[in-house]
Amino acid sequence: MVFEALVYLCRERGSWKGSYSELAGFSCCGDKATAFRVLQRLLSKGLVLQNATGALQIATETVQNATISKEERTKEENINKKESGVVKDHTTHTTFLEFFKIFSPNGEYKSYEISCKKIWEKMPEDWRKLAIERGSSVSVDRNPLFYLRDEDFLKVGTADAKTAKGEIAPHWLSGEEQDDCLRAGIALVVCKNEKTDRYGVVTKEEAEKFGLTIKREM
Repeated sequence: MVFEALVYLCRERGSWKGSYSELAGFSCCGDKATAFRVLQRLLSKGLVLQNATGALQIATETVQNATISKEERTKEENINKKESGVVKDHTTHTTFLEFFKIFSPNGEYKSYEISCKKIWEKMPEDWRKLAIERGSSVSVDRNPLFYLRDEDFLKVGTADAKTAKGEIAPHWLSGEEQDDCLRAGIALVVCKNEKTDRYGVVTKEEAEKFGLTIKREM
């Protein structure tokens, strides 16, 4: 969501410079802390670049894939189905039920079914197949809405594969990330990392989300 928002924002002038709050609002990803965290991932993977003035740019080689990888491919597939005489709603609904049964075998997430299906309808067919194929490796208590919204079923083989397998953990900030957060007005706290037995810094939102004991606020 953040990446697609940046592709749109950079399309007219080639770059965009704004606050994390603006990016969060435009992409509908959540709050500014979420926008910051996702942007750091995009920058580290080279999908988004940042020039000396702080303006963001989309890496040239990714622009084409970013603009046609999801919405246009889904639209084209639906047109092809219609022309071939396949009823789109029936085909999509059938595969969606197969997916939803993996995450909600006993109706645990019934209230999220409509929201999940709306996201499913906008996904290309190969993404749907991956969602079903890799759904069996996801933690059984994972909300299917977040699974589809995060699109982490596509991240096998990367550092984000842990999330796809349900091994969700807080993001400990580097010094540079801490500086960026403080400049953006994002609340930071110092907590103990139980895995390393050392203290580190996370956003206050992350600390509350994962139930970390806050040593002090920054």
